[in-house]
Amino acid sequence: MQQQRKKMAEQLKASYATEDEEKQFLVYEQKLKQDSTQGHELHRLLENHGWPDQSTYGISATKQVTAVLLHSPPKIQEKCLPILLEAAKNNEASKSDVAQIHDKVLIYQGNKQRYGTQISFNKQKGMNDVHPISDEANVNTRRAAMGLNSIEEYLKSKGIKY
Repeated sequence: MQQQRKKMAEQLKASYATEDEEKQFLVYEQKLKQDSTQGHELHRLLENHGWPDQSTYGISATKQVTAVLLHSPPKIQEKCLPILLEAAKNNEASKSDVAQIHDKVLIYQGNKQRYGTQISFNKQKGMNDVHPISDEANVNTRRAAMGLNSIEEYLKSKGIKY
């Protein structure tokens, strides 16, 4: 899987080095297809074998699985979220990664995010902005529980005023 990602990164780098928009689009489509395939395979593995515990397989293994999940289609993230939440509850997965995936799933479902990890272009403001956050007054408490810095610090690091 890592060799595939390396090859894809080289292809992306090569395609963005040119002005050929069609080539860029084809490489992007290929990446999406690959992410989808890997996401479905990951979901199957997690359903059959559970989350690869940090205590058994090491942090590197769980980070790699999380990276695949972060780039998987939202529907796959949604299916895998309960497995990831359980792993995090047992300190076998990164809580900050859980926060990011959880927010992505909530937005996919049409809900407000919990932790304020997701940013996108706001057409009304004409700039990048954080997606709406549920119970915004308590977001920093939730972020701290997940090992994240304050929403103000996070958004400042992204060049966004909060």
